[in-house]
Amino acid sequence: MTPTELSEKLWDSVDRVAKYLLPNGKKEGNEWCVGSVGGEAGRSLKVNLAGDKKWADFASGDGGDLLDLWVLVRNCQLHDAMREAKEFLGLKDDDRHFEAKKKTFSRPKKQGVKKAEQCYAYLESCGITRETADKFRISDAVVWFGDEKRELPAIAFPYLRNGELLQVKRISTERPNDKKIIMAEADCEPCLFGWQAMPNNMRIVVLCEGEINCMTYHQYGLPALSVPFGGGKGAKQQWIEYEYHNLDRFDEIWLSLDNDDVGLEAAKEIARRLGEHRCRLVELPHKDINECLQAGLTSDEVIDVMEKAKYFDPDELCSAGDLLQETIDAFAHRDVGLFSGPWDSLNHNFRFRSSELTLVNDVNGHGKTELVGHIAVEAMNQGIKTCIASLELKPGKMLARLTRQIICTATPERQETIQSNEWLSDRLWVFKLNRNGKGWTPAGDFRLCPASIRH
Repeated sequence: MTPTELSEKLWDSVDRVAKYLLPNGKKEGNEWCVGSVGGEAGRSLKVNLAGDKKWADFASGDGGDLLDLWVLVRNCQLHDAMREAKEFLGLKDDDRHFEAKKKTFSRPKKQGVKKAEQCYAYLESCGITRETADKFRISDAVVWFGDEKRELPAIAFPYLRNGELLQVKRISTERPNDKKIIMAEADCEPCLFGWQAMPNNMRIVVLCEGEINCMTYHQYGLPALSVPFGGGKGAKQQWIEYEYHNLDRFDEIWLSLDNDDVGLEAAKEIARRLGEHRCRLVELPHKDINECLQAGLTSDEVIDVMEKAKYFDPDELCSAGDLLQETIDAFAHRDVGLFSGPWDSLNHNFRFRSSELTLVNDVNGHGKTELVGHIAVEAMNQGIKTCIASLELKPGKMLARLTRQIICTATPERQETIQSNEWLSDRLWVFKLNRNGKGWTPAGDFRLCPASIRH
């Protein structure tokens, strides 16, 4: 259920919702009046109870739908407000596509995590400010380098959700032999990075790859979360099972993973599982958003890239603008069709054309089979390879009728039949199947009209 859909459900019970969230308020006419989202007495905040689906706090300037009100009153994230609202309304999510979560996860021990000091210099080299680092609660740490049996200085990235620490990921700032050492604690719940910096009522998000990229998007003024295990598919995206309903709050999700095959593979799987209707693929001019920052891209340039992000439409779906040349060609080159019909009167305003289906329809006994036979013979006469499936006539009888039409004789001689069959042999292919054939029980009678096929 989207935030908009859930909000509509709340408006259907607006009287109950207003009293539940703001119990100290009073009803005045068609409005529920209270001092503020804090719930004190007063008339600054008003919830419309009839007609207009809106509320407004005239002192603070806040307003919106009932989910926005829920977030402010409860001082919680939007996904938590949605969960509480569903419980309040007695709604239950359909989780049949998930297995039961039976596993009990460990909490990170934070071994080797220190107060933030050295991390600022490394992050600054990536273009990340101290203010951003503090917003995401980044700190110093160490990781163990087994090859040399020593500790390396590192940055600790805390994975928090609703104020609860679920994971601590460490990445070395020293790179022996150009090798980056990454460590995550075992048996922790898979989750996204960046919830600690997400505005409570935000309904759009960028899903990116890498904690520093998440922080970079934040500096550009865009709400972002990072996948925990990088690109790829399958187990790499295991986090979806545990974050699925936390992402219900987002009407639009921009997928900005690394600009390589592995990143595209991950983006396609994430979009498929979260809903392609609300996901868009970001195509950055560099490998990732942090490289864009270091290359000097401005906020306006990044916003322009985001606005051009593509939906996960089928490859065959395109805009009319993409078909300009085909439109010009349609005027410049008249489509003469695959072949001409056997009757001049038919050829004046009708063509048998590639990629089109022609249906011949009439009541029983009016000559549909004979008509299609003449068309097939004429198509073969013009060099068109043809395939026929006659689900009423046995193949031999069907070919006997075609033979009569080829030589225009009701009772051809044996030699004429042989010659006709030789003529057909490299022009016609037949499905040896009919309603009396083995394993065939048709719901009706179907014939394949002549068509250009490859053999």
